[in-house]
Amino acid sequence: MRNGSRNTATTSVYYLPIAGYVTLKNTRDHLRLLNQLTDSRSEQERDDIAVSAESLAEMFYRVADELDTVLRSVSKD
Repeated sequence: MRNGSRNTATTSVYYLPIAGYVTLKNTRDHLRLLNQLTDSRSEQERDDIAVSAESLAEMFYRVADELDTVLRSVSKD
């Protein structure tokens, strides 16, 4: 009989090509921009932001498309 627990967990390694990394960073920047656009700091600033629903929809579509591209580029080893 053994004393203590045995660690049987394995570590998975995923590879992200440089193009996927750049796309992931750009996606992060898009999400930060969306956060800034929607984060109202005061009543006056909230009224000053003018982004159409169509523009927001396009940004969300682009972010989703970029994430799909990154996910397709990841390989597991």
